[in-house]
Amino acid sequence: MRYLILLCLSISLSIHLSAQQIELFGGINSNHIFDSNDNSEFKSGKGYTVGFSFDNPNMNGIASRITVSYSKVKGNVNTIKNISPGIMQSTNVALEKNSINLGIYPFTFIIQNVYVSFGLQGNFTMSNNSAGMFETNEPGYLLYGEVNLDASEFHKDISYGATVRVHYNFMLNNGLSIIPQYNLYYGIGEEYTTPESDKIKSWQQLLAIGIGMQF
Repeated sequence: MRYLILLCLSISLSIHLSAQQIELFGGINSNHIFDSNDNSEFKSGKGYTVGFSFDNPNMNGIASRITVSYSKVKGNVNTIKNISPGIMQSTNVALEKNSINLGIYPFTFIIQNVYVSFGLQGNFTMSNNSAGMFETNEPGYLLYGEVNLDASEFHKDISYGATVRVHYNFMLNNGLSIIPQYNLYYGIGEEYTTPESDKIKSWQQLLAIGIGMQF
Protein backbone atom coordinates (compact mmCIF):
# COMPACT_ATOMS: atom_id res chain seq x y z
CA MET A 1 0.00 0.00 0.00
CA ARG A 2 2.80 2.48 0.84
CA TYR A 3 4.32 1.95 -2.60
CA LEU A 4 0.98 2.72 -4.27
CA ILE A 5 0.65 5.90 -2.19
CA LEU A 6 4.20 6.90 -3.13
CA LEU A 7 3.46 6.36 -6.82
CA CYS A 8 0.27 8.44 -6.67
CA LEU A 9 2.05 11.26 -4.87
CA SER A 10 4.87 11.34 -7.39
CA ILE A 11 2.45 11.45 -10.33
CA SER A 12 0.44 14.22 -8.67
CA LEU A 13 3.59 16.25 -8.00
CA SER A 14 4.72 15.78 -11.58
CA ILE A 15 1.44 17.16 -12.92
CA HIS A 16 1.73 20.26 -10.73
CA LEU A 17 5.21 20.81 -12.11
CA SER A 18 3.62 21.34 -15.57
CA ALA A 19 5.80 18.73 -17.25
CA GLN A 20 6.25 19.30 -20.98
CA GLN A 21 7.45 15.82 -21.86
CA ILE A 22 6.39 12.30 -20.92
CA GLU A 23 8.95 9.58 -21.49
CA LEU A 24 8.85 5.79 -21.37
CA PHE A 25 12.26 4.14 -21.08
CA GLY A 26 13.92 0.79 -20.50
CA GLY A 27 17.35 -0.79 -20.54
CA ILE A 28 20.02 -2.97 -18.98
CA ASN A 29 21.49 -2.13 -15.57
CA SER A 30 24.77 -3.20 -13.99
CA ASN A 31 24.85 -3.44 -10.19
CA HIS A 32 28.20 -3.01 -8.40
CA ILE A 33 28.46 -3.74 -4.66
CA PHE A 34 31.06 -2.61 -2.12
CA ASP A 35 31.84 -2.00 1.56
CA SER A 36 34.87 -0.98 3.65
CA ASN A 37 35.78 -4.54 4.74
CA ASP A 38 38.96 -5.82 3.06
CA ASN A 39 37.82 -9.43 3.56
CA SER A 40 34.60 -8.97 1.57
CA GLU A 41 34.26 -10.21 -1.99
CA PHE A 42 31.67 -8.88 -4.42
CA LYS A 43 30.60 -9.63 -7.97
CA SER A 44 28.52 -7.29 -10.09
CA GLY A 45 25.33 -8.47 -11.78
CA LYS A 46 23.16 -7.41 -14.69
CA GLY A 47 19.42 -6.77 -14.58
CA TYR A 48 16.95 -4.42 -16.19
CA THR A 49 15.06 -1.20 -15.51
CA VAL A 50 11.82 0.13 -17.03
CA GLY A 51 10.02 3.33 -16.12
CA PHE A 52 8.49 6.65 -17.08
CA SER A 53 9.18 10.30 -16.36
CA PHE A 54 7.75 13.80 -16.47
CA ASP A 55 10.12 16.64 -17.28
CA ASN A 56 10.72 19.96 -18.98
CA PRO A 57 13.23 19.28 -21.78
CA ASN A 58 13.77 22.92 -22.79
CA MET A 59 15.15 24.45 -19.59
CA ASN A 60 18.83 24.98 -18.86
CA GLY A 61 19.86 25.24 -15.20
CA ILE A 62 17.04 24.77 -12.73
CA ALA A 63 14.64 22.22 -14.24
CA SER A 64 12.13 19.67 -13.04
CA ARG A 65 12.29 15.97 -13.80
CA ILE A 66 10.65 13.16 -11.86
CA THR A 67 11.20 9.50 -12.70
CA VAL A 68 9.36 6.43 -11.45
CA SER A 69 10.87 3.08 -12.44
CA TYR A 70 10.95 -0.62 -11.67
CA SER A 71 14.32 -2.39 -11.42
CA LYS A 72 15.57 -5.93 -11.07
CA VAL A 73 19.17 -5.89 -9.83
CA LYS A 74 21.55 -8.79 -9.25
CA GLY A 75 24.94 -9.42 -7.69
CA ASN A 76 26.89 -11.62 -5.33
CA VAL A 77 28.07 -10.86 -1.78
CA ASN A 78 30.62 -12.89 0.19
CA THR A 79 31.52 -11.36 3.57
CA ILE A 80 34.09 -12.95 5.91
CA LYS A 81 34.92 -12.25 9.54
CA ASN A 82 37.90 -13.64 11.48
CA ILE A 83 36.62 -14.09 15.04
CA SER A 84 39.92 -15.41 16.44
CA PRO A 85 42.93 -17.35 15.10
CA GLY A 86 41.58 -20.36 13.23
CA ILE A 87 37.92 -19.43 13.79
CA MET A 88 35.90 -17.58 11.17
CA GLN A 89 32.42 -17.07 9.82
CA SER A 90 31.18 -16.09 6.38
CA THR A 91 27.97 -15.32 4.52
CA ASN A 92 27.49 -15.78 0.79
CA VAL A 93 24.40 -14.34 -0.89
CA ALA A 94 23.35 -14.42 -4.53
CA LEU A 95 21.30 -11.21 -4.70
CA GLU A 96 18.26 -10.62 -6.87
CA LYS A 97 16.17 -7.66 -5.76
CA ASN A 98 13.06 -6.06 -7.24
CA SER A 99 12.44 -2.42 -6.35
CA ILE A 100 10.43 0.68 -7.19
CA ASN A 101 12.67 3.72 -7.67
CA LEU A 102 11.75 7.41 -7.39
CA GLY A 103 14.18 9.91 -8.91
CA ILE A 104 14.03 13.71 -8.63
CA TYR A 105 16.31 15.83 -10.82
CA PRO A 106 16.19 19.54 -9.89
CA PHE A 107 19.16 20.53 -12.08
CA THR A 108 19.60 20.01 -15.83
CA PHE A 109 22.27 21.54 -18.05
CA ILE A 110 22.33 21.50 -21.85
CA ILE A 111 25.78 21.31 -23.48
CA GLN A 112 25.84 21.13 -27.29
CA ASN A 113 22.36 19.55 -27.29
CA VAL A 114 23.47 16.94 -24.73
CA TYR A 115 21.39 17.00 -21.54
CA VAL A 116 23.07 16.37 -18.18
CA SER A 117 20.77 16.06 -15.14
CA PHE A 118 21.69 15.77 -11.45
CA GLY A 119 19.42 14.52 -8.70
CA LEU A 120 18.57 12.06 -5.94
CA GLN A 121 16.99 8.62 -6.10
CA GLY A 122 15.16 6.57 -3.49
CA ASN A 123 14.75 2.79 -3.85
CA PHE A 124 11.90 0.87 -2.20
CA THR A 125 12.33 -2.91 -2.04
CA MET A 126 9.29 -4.81 -3.32
CA SER A 127 10.52 -8.40 -3.22
CA ASN A 128 13.62 -10.52 -3.79
CA ASN A 129 14.64 -13.96 -4.99
CA SER A 130 18.00 -13.99 -3.23
CA ALA A 131 19.58 -17.14 -1.85
CA GLY A 132 22.06 -17.07 1.02
CA MET A 133 24.29 -19.39 3.05
CA PHE A 134 25.98 -18.84 6.42
CA GLU A 135 29.05 -20.86 7.47
CA THR A 136 31.18 -20.95 10.63
CA ASN A 137 33.67 -23.27 12.29
CA GLU A 138 33.15 -21.78 15.74
CA PRO A 139 32.52 -24.62 18.24
CA GLY A 140 29.19 -24.51 20.00
CA TYR A 141 27.73 -21.89 17.68
CA LEU A 142 24.00 -22.20 17.12
CA LEU A 143 24.43 -22.25 13.32
CA TYR A 144 27.35 -24.66 12.92
CA GLY A 145 28.53 -25.61 9.44
CA GLU A 146 26.67 -24.61 6.28
CA VAL A 147 23.11 -23.43 6.79
CA ASN A 148 20.73 -22.09 4.13
CA LEU A 149 19.29 -18.70 5.04
CA ASP A 150 16.27 -16.65 4.11
CA ALA A 151 18.02 -13.81 2.30
CA SER A 152 15.16 -11.34 2.68
CA GLU A 153 16.84 -10.05 5.84
CA PHE A 154 19.86 -8.89 3.82
CA HIS A 155 17.93 -6.23 1.90
CA LYS A 156 17.22 -2.79 3.32
CA ASP A 157 13.59 -1.80 2.73
CA ILE A 158 14.61 1.72 1.70
CA SER A 159 17.88 2.96 0.20
CA TYR A 160 18.92 6.20 -1.49
CA GLY A 161 21.72 7.86 -3.40
CA ALA A 162 22.85 10.49 -5.90
CA THR A 163 22.15 10.07 -9.60
CA VAL A 164 23.31 11.56 -12.90
CA ARG A 165 21.58 11.18 -16.26
CA VAL A 166 23.10 12.01 -19.65
CA HIS A 167 20.89 11.86 -22.74
CA TYR A 168 20.30 13.16 -26.24
CA ASN A 169 16.96 13.84 -27.97
CA PHE A 170 16.55 12.65 -31.56
CA MET A 171 13.45 14.57 -32.60
CA LEU A 172 10.88 12.85 -34.82
CA ASN A 173 7.52 14.07 -36.14
CA ASN A 174 4.50 15.08 -34.03
CA GLY A 175 6.52 15.86 -30.91
CA LEU A 176 7.96 12.34 -30.59
CA SER A 177 11.63 11.73 -29.85
CA ILE A 178 14.03 8.82 -29.38
CA ILE A 179 16.19 9.31 -26.28
CA PRO A 180 19.36 7.22 -25.81
CA GLN A 181 20.64 7.73 -22.28
CA TYR A 182 23.18 6.76 -19.63
CA ASN A 183 22.26 6.82 -15.94
CA LEU A 184 24.66 6.56 -13.01
CA TYR A 185 23.46 5.92 -9.45
CA TYR A 186 25.78 6.03 -6.41
CA GLY A 187 24.37 4.74 -3.14
CA ILE A 188 24.78 6.97 -0.10
CA GLY A 189 22.95 4.85 2.47
CA GLU A 190 23.43 1.15 3.20
CA GLU A 191 21.49 -1.20 0.90
CA TYR A 192 22.46 -4.66 2.19
CA THR A 193 23.56 -6.17 5.48
CA THR A 194 25.10 -9.49 6.60
CA PRO A 195 26.23 -10.78 10.02
CA GLU A 196 29.77 -9.73 9.07
CA SER A 197 29.06 -6.35 7.44
CA ASP A 198 26.13 -3.99 7.97
CA LYS A 199 27.29 -1.18 5.66
CA ILE A 200 27.14 -2.67 2.17
CA LYS A 201 26.41 -0.12 -0.56
CA SER A 202 26.05 -0.20 -4.33
CA TRP A 203 26.47 1.89 -7.43
CA GLN A 204 24.64 1.17 -10.66
CA GLN A 205 24.89 1.96 -14.33
CA LEU A 206 21.94 1.96 -16.72
CA LEU A 207 22.04 2.07 -20.51
CA ALA A 208 18.54 2.73 -21.78
CA ILE A 209 16.44 3.91 -24.70
CA GLY A 210 13.44 6.17 -24.16
CA ILE A 211 10.51 7.33 -26.25
CA GLY A 212 9.40 10.85 -25.41
CA MET A 213 6.32 12.89 -26.32
CA GLN A 214 6.38 16.66 -25.94
CA PHE A 215 3.29 18.78 -25.29
